[in-house]
Amino acid sequence: MHNTSEARRAVLTALSSTSCPVAVAYRDWLEARADWCALANDPNDPDWKAPAIVEAQEREDAAAATMKALKPTSDEGLAAQIALAWAFLDPGNTDPDLYAERVQEETGLQIMMVVWKNLTGQDGYPVT
Repeated sequence: MHNTSEARRAVLTALSSTSCPVAVAYRDWLEARADWCALANDPNDPDWKAPAIVEAQEREDAAAATMKALKPTSDEGLAAQIALAWAFLDPGNTDPDLYAERVQEETGLQIMMVVWKNLTGQDGYPVT
């Protein structure tokens, strides 16, 4: 809903050839988030305290800190910072209709989507 696997693959492909440190951190952040999400569904760890999930969260946090601290040297890096901001401002609703409605109501989210499209050529929400 928020990010199709096709959009994620396209972003990861674009990031594979960049040397922009912000874009590299974005790739690391996406991988850490995917790892965390895969581990978060473990019914044996409802409080997310297993070492692997804690490590994934630490990697995500470190990559986010890098993305915030550095100046991008490419469009991919700037798009990475838009995606990071989106993750923190994300409408956060799992219902696609309510999610789209919130985006339509908030000019800031609309602007972020425009910048994302201008930088990546992708329609839709920033890949997080």
